[in-house]
Amino acid sequence: MNRMRWRSLVAGVTVSVTVCTTGGVSAAPPSAVATVAVDGAAPQVIPLTVYAQPDSDRFVGELDGPGGAWSALVNVVVAPDGDGLMQLAGTLLASNASDAPVDLDLNFTVDVCPRLPGNTLIGGIMQLQVLIGGGGGGLFAPPGDAVFRLRHDTSSAAQHYTDPFFMQGTGAGVITILTLFGLPIPALPAPGIERSATLRFHPVLTAGETGRLILTSLSIAPAPGTVPVECEGRPGDPCDLLADDPFDDLLHLLSVWGACPGCRYDLDDDGEVGFSDLLILLACWQ
Repeated sequence: MNRMRWRSLVAGVTVSVTVCTTGGVSAAPPSAVATVAVDGAAPQVIPLTVYAQPDSDRFVGELDGPGGAWSALVNVVVAPDGDGLMQLAGTLLASNASDAPVDLDLNFTVDVCPRLPGNTLIGGIMQLQVLIGGGGGGLFAPPGDAVFRLRHDTSSAAQHYTDPFFMQGTGAGVITILTLFGLPIPALPAPGIERSATLRFHPVLTAGETGRLILTSLSIAPAPGTVPVECEGRPGDPCDLLADDPFDDLLHLLSVWGACPGCRYDLDDDGEVGFSDLLILLACWQ
């Protein structure tokens, strides 16, 4: 698999895109995007920088809240093999430096190429950590939700640490939980992927605490009978629907986030403006 790259800088948002070519046929440009939503507000884009490696790409980015009240960090390596197997490893970190609890919804979405229609198999090894300050505190699952989710497009593929879940201490220290799933890796049945996979880290942190999700390994592979499909572009080219100013498009897309059937920024026509639409928008910045 050969690789070409383009990068654009729009109002401080750095986007790096890899174009995969297999057998001389160019695929649609895969890309990655990271966002964080604070206390249920609209998602904010975390600027990403990509570091190319021989058989993988490392995506790194960080965003701090006003006055350093909170911070979100992404450091993820994505390693596709060109035959449908994708491996991810790295860290998603959320920190609360304020004096009140904070809900931090951190998402890292990566384009999957080749596509995996039908079904997939997943499995992984990960650690969930909370670093507790001297006054005590902890990490909690959001009400009715989970601290970790893996999404294939808009479908849930896996979830762990679901409400009611908490990691709590009365003094300074580190609490760690080790989780293994889909053994032998990958063996857990999951939905197919038509466009993207999303890692979601969604902790509620008490004042002064830091939560860290460490992915030692996460594997996504085609299930038996699933034939990987080359990425050959998007029907109707949704880039034609966008304005001339990419940053203006980004602001408008985030302003209508959520259910929005028929919206101009519902670029994948699924009735909602969400992460897959944001991924398409970033891929249009060429």
